[in-house]
Amino acid sequence: MNETLQKALTELVEKSMEGMDSTVNFLQAEIPEVLKQLLMWHGVSNFIYFMIGIFMAICLIILDVIIIRKGIKDRWDDELWMIAAIGGTTLNVIIATISSIFINMQWLQIWIAPKVWLIEYASKLIK
Repeated sequence: MNETLQKALTELVEKSMEGMDSTVNFLQAEIPEVLKQLLMWHGVSNFIYFMIGIFMAICLIILDVIIIRKGIKDRWDDELWMIAAIGGTTLNVIIATISSIFINMQWLQIWIAPKVWLIEYASKLIK
């Protein structure tokens, strides 16, 4: 009975080792492709968010230009209101530019330094 248990245990250990070997081989073959797809996905999605931010900044600039032109065309009598509109326009342009350019630059990091981005991504996953 002891021999049959040892034999069964030996077979179980051998099958487990074979399973681990095949798993390690599979992971070694697939990890480069997974990393490539991970970089591509995050790079493209972050670039899309960046472009949406740029588009929103351009829309704000166009809207502000329309408001100023309308004010000039209507010959605003109230100079204080005109100054406030121009100040608001300038503030809109500054906020839109800062938010669209500096908030989402991960796509650039993925493009220039993908290994650094992967290290940062892995550290975020661990936390």
